[in-house]
Amino acid sequence: MPQQHQQIAATTKKKEKELARQHNITVVQELTPEERSAVGYANATLIQGTFPYRKTTDHIHTVKNGNLTITMSSVNGLPYGVYPRLIMCWLVKAAQMNHLDYDKTDPERLRISFGTNLAAFMRDVGIDTRYGKNSTSDRARDQLLRLFSTTLSVQRDYTHDGDNITTGHMTLIGKAWKFRWNSEDPHRFLHDSHVILTEEFFDMLVNNAVPIDMDIVRHIKSSVIALDVFMWLSYRFSYLRRPTIVPLTQLMQQFGTKMDPQDPVARRNFTVKLKKAIAKIHEIWPDAKVSVLDGGKGLMLKPTAPSVRRKNRRKITRNTK
Repeated sequence: MPQQHQQIAATTKKKEKELARQHNITVVQELTPEERSAVGYANATLIQGTFPYRKTTDHIHTVKNGNLTITMSSVNGLPYGVYPRLIMCWLVKAAQMNHLDYDKTDPERLRISFGTNLAAFMRDVGIDTRYGKNSTSDRARDQLLRLFSTTLSVQRDYTHDGDNITTGHMTLIGKAWKFRWNSEDPHRFLHDSHVILTEEFFDMLVNNAVPIDMDIVRHIKSSVIALDVFMWLSYRFSYLRRPTIVPLTQLMQQFGTKMDPQDPVARRNFTVKLKKAIAKIHEIWPDAKVSVLDGGKGLMLKPTAPSVRRKNRRKITRNTK
């Protein structure tokens, strides 16, 4: 009987989870992000060149998107997976809030505080919290250390009046940081936990923000590639004016899979992953006009209103309530 009760409970929980998922899909499709208080932000540069998908022993990670090359390195190991992508969404908005609250000459604008509770921070970026073996809190702390010790090199190569030109800059994400948590309750970040961003990275977050629907992010957050494709589509759709084919090789170099674009097996595997990611996105965002072309050619994009419509992109303001 106990086993039967466990099976019934598991089945009931599964049904409840599915009903909640369908309800969330309906709400997202019927209400605007503003009505749902779900407007979030990603960074345009890191949309075009993403973090690694999984843990790696490599010390350097390079991604390319056309004439853009982004190289990452970190003394604490490269950030990877879902966590740094979600943390960056939170960080972009926090930087914009500080941009509103402080004068540009005030160094306090570069200081991002985490508050008193790690679990609340994790929920804010869409990460479920657990305690114990393989705790998500432990993984979040690890990714924070990796992320804030990362150095970015951003380089562009182009031609002008017959000349070959290379421009670029380097920035460390975190200039200084302090993570302090209660030894008896590792979920809790204490009041003085913070990161001080470099001025270059702070400006990059403020000036290159891409509005995204955070309810869609939460729906697809279990898939790293779906997150990357969704954020990239939100960016591309913001300026796309005509149907465009994006080659598969470009996507493989841009996203953090580390798959070889010249390897036929890798191309097939990536195409399968891409189809699953787009199906997951279409489930909650059916209006997105994107499809995988036959023969491993890449993606077809057609003009689509971005996840946060242009006419609704109000300047971010501080909630004074």
